[in-house]
Amino acid sequence: MEGNFTIQQLNFKLRKALASQKITELTEIQSLCIPQIIEGHNVSGGAKTGTGKTLAYLIPVYEYLLKLPVEQPHDFTCVIAVPAKELAFQISRQIELLSKNLNINAKAVVAVGNFNMQRMSESLKAKPTFVIGTPARLKELISLKKLPAHKCKFLIFDEADRLIDKDNINLSMELKKCFYRDIQTLFFTATFGQKYQNNLDKTGIDIVKLSTSRIVSTPETIKHYYVVCMHRDKNETVRKVIKASNASKAIIFANKRYDIDEITQKLKYHNYKVEALHAEGNKFRNKNIVKDFMDGKLQYIVASDYAARGMHFDDVDAIINISLPEESTEYVHRAGRCGRNGKSGICISIITDGELNKVKKFQKDLAINMVERSLYQGKLVAKK
Repeated sequence: MEGNFTIQQLNFKLRKALASQKITELTEIQSLCIPQIIEGHNVSGGAKTGTGKTLAYLIPVYEYLLKLPVEQPHDFTCVIAVPAKELAFQISRQIELLSKNLNINAKAVVAVGNFNMQRMSESLKAKPTFVIGTPARLKELISLKKLPAHKCKFLIFDEADRLIDKDNINLSMELKKCFYRDIQTLFFTATFGQKYQNNLDKTGIDIVKLSTSRIVSTPETIKHYYVVCMHRDKNETVRKVIKASNASKAIIFANKRYDIDEITQKLKYHNYKVEALHAEGNKFRNKNIVKDFMDGKLQYIVASDYAARGMHFDDVDAIINISLPEESTEYVHRAGRCGRNGKSGICISIITDGELNKVKKFQKDLAINMVERSLYQGKLVAKK
């Protein structure tokens, strides 16, 4: 398939289903990757957060499913490896929505964390089309003969930069060896610098490498601000920033559990609809928090970077950092939770004087402009 691939080249039923999600055009990463995947190539897709990477690999899978004869089974067609359980559930929800709009029986089973093996076995007996999980759990299911690897047509690594980094590449490649040698393998990531490219080469897979930009950054629809205060005043400043931002939905990030719990308690005291989301938290509680946030029952979530790599929402107005991440790429993943799909958003960092050097580093690494703001009469105003 040559030329500029458009949504009009997709199956009519699939176009109609996407239109139900108000998707009438493909994003750049989708236009690049979809035709290559449909042609059967192994693909690495790199693009900024919020540019539609999940659909960039799901759409070709559904194209494949729609071409199958009605009587042909399509159980265990696609296995998706992820580093975090929340991302797994996000992908599962997208699959559920697309399958519903297409009116086809293509379900997903999520295999992450300390799942109940008996319950998981029952779920897999239902012959889902998609199985989503961490590499360790997927490998375990295959070894126990619960997941028939020989039936799989697609193996996808989402947030591949983490799955093939120096700590995880061996496990991910061990998972790959569980499938037929010629299984179509896809890698998708928002962090696709030289380190990732080098790790990709180490997999030994013949891959078509595609990306929308060589600079890992945030969408241009996001404005970046920072407010300087004393460390002891950060929690109170958060409350003032929330009010000044006028955000109807926001995610607040902190690095330490103590800070997450403290700011959550203070905001609840002031009657904010807020909950804390922890990486080590109860998965059912976390799932309910995410659902309440999506449904509008919660306005705010206070979280660690666990959430930056797992949650994908289209209607977050603001990101507030009460402690900056260590790496520029993590700032990208945080900020990218807002301003998705062309919508505007703001990322406000509450810092001390000692963190100004980190702000300068982020600006240089990400080619963004982080503007200082002051709080004056309940508003964020230009620093004089």
